[in-house]
Amino acid sequence: MKKVNLLLAAVVAASVAAPSFAAPTIDTYGYFRVNASSAKGGKMTKWEVNNVGRLGNENDNYGEFGFRVPFATVNDTTWTFQGTWSLLSESEQGLTPEELYNKEAFVSVKGLFDFDKEAELWAGRRFLRQYNGITDWYYSDNSGNGAGINNLTIGSGKLSVYWSRTSKDNDYSYNNGVTYKQIKGKDADGNEKGSGLYERAFEAKKYVDYFNADYTFGLWDGAELLVKDTYGVVSRVSGDVHSDEDYGNNNRFNVELHVGASNFWNSTSFEWFHGSNAWVDSCGGWADVKSGQKSANTYRLINQGWSKLNSSFGFEHIVTYAYGSGYDDDHHETLLKAVVRPTLKLTKMTKLVAELGAFRKASKDSEGDQSATNGQKYTLAYCITPDTDNLLFGPAIKFFVSYIHADNDGEQVKGITSFDDAYKDVKHNTLFGVQAEGWW
Repeated sequence: MKKVNLLLAAVVAASVAAPSFAAPTIDTYGYFRVNASSAKGGKMTKWEVNNVGRLGNENDNYGEFGFRVPFATVNDTTWTFQGTWSLLSESEQGLTPEELYNKEAFVSVKGLFDFDKEAELWAGRRFLRQYNGITDWYYSDNSGNGAGINNLTIGSGKLSVYWSRTSKDNDYSYNNGVTYKQIKGKDADGNEKGSGLYERAFEAKKYVDYFNADYTFGLWDGAELLVKDTYGVVSRVSGDVHSDEDYGNNNRFNVELHVGASNFWNSTSFEWFHGSNAWVDSCGGWADVKSGQKSANTYRLINQGWSKLNSSFGFEHIVTYAYGSGYDDDHHETLLKAVVRPTLKLTKMTKLVAELGAFRKASKDSEGDQSATNGQKYTLAYCITPDTDNLLFGPAIKFFVSYIHADNDGEQVKGITSFDDAYKDVKHNTLFGVQAEGWW
């Protein structure tokens, strides 16, 4: 009897001391869009989406699928795994296995710090970005592999810090587009000559380490202020083929005011970029200006939000102004863009949505020469949606017609292409189509 009691005591003790690995509850989430549209020349259009808006202006199939699993509980700590994968292709083509991307895969633990049980420690690959939905624009994106601590209580606010590391070789490399180099030989006289053989050039790659700290604290009921600073340290692996240009370190400082109520949310952001990421087209996460231009500065002001005026009408908007200078000698640029999307609820499951977007990007070089690019888009969409109280958001089947116009100080501008017999770029285009979009 004693042996049985001792065995039972040992089993009970082990069950108390060991982590709990009960069958977890898996939370799934995702997003998708699938488009079909027709335009001049037959080619589906996706032009300046970040500047004129995305409604009726997308030509790709995109899916993002993920899950979140709390897989262990130990001494008041909760351990969670989260993973996100995406699929992407043009609408005319099907998806292939090569287009499956791992966007997130990280482990987080909450409750680890006795002094702050709400703080979260994480490590792995994670989204680290700020986003505007109607322009599909990440105005800051430092996503990558790394580690950090979120929601540390400091005073009246919350502090989050992280280090992330990303490779930028997919977008920019030092080989100026040269992927293969010719294998050289010698003729009968010993002179070097080209052969018909080529070998793959080792493409140079650049990596950026981002060190970020942001602090969010309340100002008044329904309002909070985010203060954020991100410093990027650039390194590279040289290849056989590369230019003499290099990329330097960079910094982004951001102050963002959020004001929200039940039928209203607004964000005003002021950003200062300095160094190799300081140009007006930058999302704030790239390092793609020459290192010799370390005096480059860009200032950007963003106001975005949504308002629900009553049960049947509301609108979303974003307005952005940016000014950059100090690179390419005395070159400087300005960018002004605005997109507004009013929504009218017609019936229980139908909405009429319009989207109006316009931008102007102007530049002046060291010689005083000026140029500008303008663009506008006007879209009207009839949307069939589930019966939800959310007037401005939600899954939908959208039937749309869009008119897009581009102008470069009166000249044709590339971007809206007509694939007719002339293969020429056009200044305007009208397209119609349908999009299925949803998230959960």
